[in-house]
Amino acid sequence: MSTTSAKTESIPFAINKKLQCYHCGEDCPGRDLYFDEKYFCCNGCLSVYQLLNNAGLCNYYQLNANAGATLRTTARDDKYAFLDSPDVHNQLIHFREGNQAHVTFYIPIIHCSSCIYLLENFHKICNGAIRTDVQFLKKEVRIVFDEEKTSLRQIVETLDKIGYEPYITLNQAIKKKKTKPGRDLIFRLGVAGFCFGNIMLFSIPEYFSDAAAREPYLQSVFRYLNVIFSIPVFFYSAMPFFKSAFKGLRQRHLNVDLPVAIAIGATFIRSLSDVFISNGSGFFDAMSGIVFFMLAGRVLQERTQRYLFFDRDYTDYFPMAVKVLNKYNQPETKILTDLKTDDHLLIHNSELVPADSLLIKGKCLIDYSFVTGESLPVEKKPGDLIYAGGRQLAGLIELRVVKETSASKLMQMWSRNLEDSHEKKAGNESSFVHLLARNFTLIVFGIAIISGAYWYMHEASRIWPAITAILIIACPCGLLLTATFTNGHVLRILSKNGLFLRNANIIERFGNIRHIVFDKTGTLTSPSSMHARFRGGVLDDEEKELIASAIRPSLHSFRQPALNYLQKNGKYEAHQFKEYAGLGIEATVKNNHYQIGTATFFNLEHARNEEGTLLYVYKNDQPLGYFLLVQGLRPGVEEMLFRLGKKINFCLFSGDEAYQSAYFKKIFGNNMLFKLSPAEKLTQMERLQSSGDFVAMAGDGLNDAGALKKSDVGICISDDIKRFTPAGDAILDGQKLSILDRLIGFCSNSKNTIRACFFFSITYNITGLYFAVQGILSPLIAAVLMPLSTLTIVITTYLVTKYQARKQRLAL
Repeated sequence: MSTTSAKTESIPFAINKKLQCYHCGEDCPGRDLYFDEKYFCCNGCLSVYQLLNNAGLCNYYQLNANAGATLRTTARDDKYAFLDSPDVHNQLIHFREGNQAHVTFYIPIIHCSSCIYLLENFHKICNGAIRTDVQFLKKEVRIVFDEEKTSLRQIVETLDKIGYEPYITLNQAIKKKKTKPGRDLIFRLGVAGFCFGNIMLFSIPEYFSDAAAREPYLQSVFRYLNVIFSIPVFFYSAMPFFKSAFKGLRQRHLNVDLPVAIAIGATFIRSLSDVFISNGSGFFDAMSGIVFFMLAGRVLQERTQRYLFFDRDYTDYFPMAVKVLNKYNQPETKILTDLKTDDHLLIHNSELVPADSLLIKGKCLIDYSFVTGESLPVEKKPGDLIYAGGRQLAGLIELRVVKETSASKLMQMWSRNLEDSHEKKAGNESSFVHLLARNFTLIVFGIAIISGAYWYMHEASRIWPAITAILIIACPCGLLLTATFTNGHVLRILSKNGLFLRNANIIERFGNIRHIVFDKTGTLTSPSSMHARFRGGVLDDEEKELIASAIRPSLHSFRQPALNYLQKNGKYEAHQFKEYAGLGIEATVKNNHYQIGTATFFNLEHARNEEGTLLYVYKNDQPLGYFLLVQGLRPGVEEMLFRLGKKINFCLFSGDEAYQSAYFKKIFGNNMLFKLSPAEKLTQMERLQSSGDFVAMAGDGLNDAGALKKSDVGICISDDIKRFTPAGDAILDGQKLSILDRLIGFCSNSKNTIRACFFFSITYNITGLYFAVQGILSPLIAAVLMPLSTLTIVITTYLVTKYQARKQRLAL
């Protein structure tokens, strides 16, 4: 297939038909890009189609229609020049063998089978790529390539060219170790399950058949086999419980794993004594069953968290390397961690400022929305200080570093005392399950001591059987199983409804929320919730069509709200179109020159409006009026806040100017504060907590990071849960914010489930204690009561949790 210009083909008449790009599905503004009987919205999408067509990979479009991402913006030629640096190579390439190099990239845009198909056939597009392995759930791609045929930079540039830009951050340079949850636990569970099944199999003949009694040799073989299979359970599978119990004792804290560890140890020792001294069969099946079911509960809890990272900081947001001017005034690449004071930086359009710096030269417009919460860009002049974390929205600028990244103002959001506070609240020492288990443990020890004293005075030979039987049968395993299985089911249901918790201990804290602090921009509001109104002269249908045609090629956030207001397709071609990031656009439509942008774009004084942001419209240098962009709440959020207000207090803390204070006052009353810095948000959070409230914080940006950590429960709102969010206790899909009140109610009710199941566990324990205190507990009774108790708990937690989810109208 020829790759000649698309404009040379004859274009069928479709001027009144709304057309979608064959590659990405976006509307086609100009209708002049027509190739191979297909329309494309931009040259970028057309180029990718031609590239895939030449490589024979057009099955990409058959698997999922419009599977690609829009490519209207193209990367500048030197965007990935930093990948030529040997220092960067050493950080990113994790394995070399001969000419072959292995590299792994995180690619957030991976979302469907078409993505997998294209990336796994990447070697057909990029000469030198040998093999590609895609991990869909992690959105990671591992590429093996020949360094003699291609380079790391060429690999990344090709990925970007086809719409799969890798997410390369400072975190990869620091190489922080991230825990791989679940694998060790799965191995322990597998060993426990294998041994448990075999021990039960070898124990059944002795419990239910007279043949074992008639064959003493066979009976001894089964008992010794049970001993062999119990050893890996005790010394490997049960080790997490012993470690947790020992850690609690070192910290002078009686946690729930201590009595569990004592019960496992007592069961193992008592069973060995029975087999080798008393000629009994022991309780190996009960011990292995306890370990197996408790590990199963923990695995269930961890399943929903396997592919989410909650321990995030600025390194997941900042670039790995930056351009620095050397002493010869030539740009060179430097790893961000090597950046020093007085270094001169070159920052291009859409790049982050990596350190507190002074502006030396260039037009500077900084977007601080992710750092301070301010939704409008801030114009800077030479000599002004620019803080780390801001994003440059104009052209190339030169900066001089005044503080290294690690010493910048942004780092105050990750102070050590906040980290300690965060880790402390993530613990489970204050959980009612552990408080209940501690009291239960003391009662069990009391019963064991009383029983031992009684038999000491009446029949000393029964002391050992009675005490060990009590520790075995009265273990708080039922309570722990109840908590783990209930929490596991709760985590599973929460994840289906867009809420992901750091760990199961947060469930109880989530249900205890009594006051919520909401951020505004990106939390209560989102780009999709913005709508436009027009004020000024009256626009007839033709004028609306002309303005829509000028706006349609834009990627600016005002594009969709303005088009929704105009309700026109924009059927005319926009010539000489230019877009100024963060400022506005200009284009010529039917010989009329249109300019649409902010006050800064027209060098006007910054107009303020309590209702929203002003976007001026000029035609042939004459003002027509302006669009008023109103940042509305996410769909369903206003109704959610009304329901929430009946049970829980809430307020608004925003870093924005008070543009829409009148609108938000209808919802929050006087419980709202604007223009708060990150430090001020943290101070206000401490004030609320000092009144005794259990306070949650719902936010999305770095400006919220300190308050998120300081809060009793930090809820990170994200429209893409895989992308960067500040470190918190929970990640909530922004589209699910409208059911936050139901999620809180569901977590609160999980306590009642645990209490109900604990009642069943107590009933079984009392039955077992009746035999245990008499010293006549047989392995058969333990083998029946333990699994029966576990089965009751598992079924009850599943059914009750499912009922409560349906009651809250949550997805199952």
